[in-house]
Amino acid sequence: MDVKTAFLNGNLKENIFMAQLKGFVVKEKEQKVCKLIKSLYSIKQELQAWYGKLAKHPLKLNFKHINLDDATLFVRKVRKFVICLVVYVDDILIIGNNEKYIASIKKELKKSFKITDLGHLHY
Repeated sequence: MDVKTAFLNGNLKENIFMAQLKGFVVKEKEQKVCKLIKSLYSIKQELQAWYGKLAKHPLKLNFKHINLDDATLFVRKVRKFVICLVVYVDDILIIGNNEKYIASIKKELKKSFKITDLGHLHY
């Protein structure tokens, strides 16, 4: 699955200011700056802000980190069913042994993010 405009979903934890964009400068307020309330592409904090928001969702769905050193792998066990969710930047790979559980996880993630389901893994 691919999360559309993933980095624009992140909430910033610190104050970040930027100059007014060329062509959008307010007359007589040229010295003013913009305070960001959401993450933007090309700022250092974008990946951390995005991951901070994304990681909350699998945990709410009872996924666990098996290895705390690898914070991109989430695993959920329900009786004999196992689902693994792997995050790589703005892509999510869902692996499991039950199609219904996988479909329900996709549905839950789509409630919070604009996601393109790329179907079965082919590469």
